[in-house]
Amino acid sequence: VTVNGGRDARLINFARNLAHFGITCVVPTLKGLAACQWEPRDLDELVDIVTLAANEHQQPVGLIGFSFGGSYALIVAGRPEVSKHIQWVITFGAYHNLEHVFEEYLANLDSKSHSDTEWDDAIYQRLVFLYGHRDTIAFSPEVWQEMEILLRRYCCEASIEEKRRFYDRHLHNLDIAGVIRRSLEPAVLKKLSPAGNMSSLKCPVTLIHDRHDNVVPPVQAERLLSELQTLHGANCCRLVMTSLLSHVSPSDLLKVHEIVQLAHALAPLVE
Repeated sequence: VTVNGGRDARLINFARNLAHFGITCVVPTLKGLAACQWEPRDLDELVDIVTLAANEHQQPVGLIGFSFGGSYALIVAGRPEVSKHIQWVITFGAYHNLEHVFEEYLANLDSKSHSDTEWDDAIYQRLVFLYGHRDTIAFSPEVWQEMEILLRRYCCEASIEEKRRFYDRHLHNLDIAGVIRRSLEPAVLKKLSPAGNMSSLKCPVTLIHDRHDNVVPPVQAERLLSELQTLHGANCCRLVMTSLLSHVSPSDLLKVHEIVQLAHALAPLVE
């Protein structure tokens, strides 16, 4: 979920490193996620991209998804018309049930953030919900422009001090809960949840998750693993919990045994 879409600096860097070793990468901008909105048509667009890439290269493709994109990848891999085109799926920070993620966020909305990481995640979540409902919120054009610039710079350039200043000026007393509840359309959230939508998935799945994720709680990854193993057997899927990630971005920690685990988890890509 980034207004930079496929031009997100982290995605571009990731894809360029893969391309350096001869891997063809398609890095799409899904219009809904780039607008911070939950749109089922993003799934149809991803189906078209997978089909086009598989037909172009005459071989199945691998799907790598980050956060919401990881969950979308699992749903698409479970669509009967496209599952034959997908060789494997690797996700970072994917959720199992989107409605449950939002409900948990509402339940924790009044809890106080303490660390810079907690503040960083909390402010980003608020900005995403606001930006996705900008037609219904009475900010001035100047504030919306400032918010969009901050969102474009948020993950790679903006400092925590800059984020906190924006929060204190514009978000501190805002009814964020009301904005979130306007996002909760159960039928749409069901379509955008892997829960119940993975029965036709045929490929191996690797789930990688930050063990201290503040955005998508780790229990969501455990539920993904449980449903996949129930549907397709114990060997179809593996889950790696790691402290080497801060949600989907590299963390500052360096733990050799976790690096080895992560390397093994990425084996489908390496091979």
